[in-house]
Amino acid sequence: MCYLVDVATTIQVADALSLVLNLPAHQADDVLIAMISKDDAAGGAFTGMSGWTEIAQANVGTSGTNTVRGAAFWKRASGSSETPPTVTSTDTDAWCAAVLCVRGAYAADNPIGIYATNTDTSGA
Repeated sequence: MCYLVDVATTIQVADALSLVLNLPAHQADDVLIAMISKDDAAGGAFTGMSGWTEIAQANVGTSGTNTVRGAAFWKRASGSSETPPTVTSTDTDAWCAAVLCVRGAYAADNPIGIYATNTDTSGA
């Protein structure tokens, strides 16, 4: 049975093109799940998460400053000292991220079996 071990958050208030994610304590075979959002959907898809597998990415909201770009990625740790990833965009904005460490997850292939996204365009 899998369980949550630790969480690390990263917040970048000043506008920036990239964000280096803080990683929680982890060990070999733990699954790290990164959830990232950026203040504005301009700049398109997030890139730079080398070694991580994308779960989903989406824009939420109507347009311009009423939108948020969100994404989730996962990686199976090969040891206790994974290198913190850097996520990038072509547009400067504020960022926030949370990385979860899950222990005891399904060991074969992709541990993310089901996911969903919501791209509400109401602007609320």
